[in-house]
Amino acid sequence: ESQKYWRNKTGKNILIVQKFTFFEHGKLFVKQENRAFYHKVKKADSYYKKLDFHMAIEHYQQALAVQVAENEFTNIMLRDLSRNLGISYLAIGENKRACESFRMVGDEYDFTFRNFILKFCQ
Repeated sequence: ESQKYWRNKTGKNILIVQKFTFFEHGKLFVKQENRAFYHKVKKADSYYKKLDFHMAIEHYQQALAVQVAENEFTNIMLRDLSRNLGISYLAIGENKRACESFRMVGDEYDFTFRNFILKFCQ
């Protein structure tokens, strides 16, 4: 079907893959006043992905200390931050702080946080 858009003149079967990451493309919409928040969250996410939960917690806390101008993009990042921070607290055994993190932006009726809250926050 792609032949009408692109002609394969190589004589080989090829597959073109375009990786799309919402937040990488979304960073263009980050307002100047939210850049510090964005960079701190990305730094914390890198530690979270490496399973270095103590450093992730430290950087997520720094991100929360930054004043942000609310928009749809920062709200999405705040939800992800809250979830990842809560999971990081669970990983180091601090359930009470994990529950506080989950409840920052969610509750039992929010399916992003529901199972965490019902399982760990009694």
